[in-house]
Formats: sequence, C-alpha cells, structure tokens
Amino acid sequence: MHGYHGRIFRVDLGNGATEVIEPPDAWLRDFIGGEGLGMRLYWDYLDPRRDVYDSTEPLIFTTGPSTGTAVPASGRTVLVFRSPATGSVGASNCGGFLARELKRGGWGGLIVVGRSRGPALLHVTAEGASLLDVTDLWGKQVKPTEEAVKELLGDPKAQVACIGPAGEKLVRFASILIDKHRAFGRGGCGAAMGSKNLKAIAVRGEGDLPVADAAALKAAAMRRLRGAWPRSS
Repeated sequence: MHGYHGRIFRVDLGNGATEVIEPPDAWLRDFIGGEGLGMRLYWDYLDPRRDVYDSTEPLIFTTGPSTGTAVPASGRTVLVFRSPATGSVGASNCGGFLARELKRGGWGGLIVVGRSRGPALLHVTAEGASLLDVTDLWGKQVKPTEEAVKELLGDPKAQVACIGPAGEKLVRFASILIDKHRAFGRGGCGAAMGSKNLKAIAVRGEGDLPVADAAALKAAAMRRLRGAWPRSS
C-alpha cells in the first residue's frame, strides 16, 4: 500500500528477540495515520488488569503514510503506550526526524517490549537492531545523553529518543525527548521507557520512501504551502 513499507519491527529487550510484523492492508486503510495504526497494534496487547509497568506493556512508535515526504507537518512520530499517569492507553506525538529515519530504514513502526537487565541503548537500522549497555549514561540529563549516544555510534546523524533522570525514577509525568528539546510530553511515557531500563533509542535509515507519484505529491504540497489548497463548497 503506497505510503507504507508494510513492516513493523518488534524488539524484546528481555531476550533480544526480534520480529518483523506485516500488518494487513485493511489496518492501514481503516486505522489511517500514526495514531490510528498505533492504537490498532496496541489492541493486541491490551489487558487492563496488568500493572502499568509490566514488562509486556509495549512502547509503539508509528509513522503515517505521508511521513518523510514533502507534505507539510507530516514529520511527526506517534507513540502509543500504557500511561503511567492515568493507567489507560496513552498517545503522544513529537516532531523531529525519528519517524523519517524509521521510514528510511524500511520500517513503518517500532514496537518495544520486555525489560533490559541493565541500562540499555536500542540501535535500530535497516538491518535490524542491537542492544548496547549504557550503564555509564544512567543518571545523565537528556542533552549529554544524546551527544554520548551519537559519539558511541560514531553517527552524528542518528536520531535519538532518550530519557533523563525523571524517566529513570519513574516520575509519572516524565517525557521522552528527541533533538534535546522536542518532547513526547503526554502521559508519562518517559516513565514507561524508564521501567524497561531503556535509556535511549537511536534510529538511522538511508533508504527511499514509498511514494506513488512524487511529482504530484510535491506539487500538492507546494499548493498547500502557498495557501491554494482546494476547498470544498
């Protein structure tokens, strides 16, 4: 289906197992956009009786059909999770280029489950994922964490989502940050990430984005930017 790679990457932090999930085209049509797809993916994990910090609770990062293209305001990443702040399903979104890098890596989304034995960095590329021990980064603020992750990977263009001390200490309104200042700021997702001993996620992709008609899409985006988008009567 145009706009999607049709592949969601799933990683279990507890045992390092990975899986490629191919959602049905019907899901992509009926639950359009990052939040719609994320909610449908979360449905299969839903169990209100579980503790909010249970290791089986997922962090679901998703993209939309126009993510990474010329469409204005399309470059946001959606995160669906169990909210430590409310106990219900939470959804947050963030700017930056994390979603674009997922798309360029050939992934329409990323599901993270399980709990690492110690502070971990999850590095995701087109080839798969690796888990690195980052015990020395535990306790650090977001800015030095992001800088240290890029230095560790030797990749200044990697997109990094990380938590600070609040997320590590499971503060129920803690955020996850990208680009040092862009935040998944709702629902306490930073605490959900901290409960998994996951200090940071780094994503890098270099592939093409799936677009049916790149020229037509660019022309439509330019019309929108100029305020000439056709209006219904």
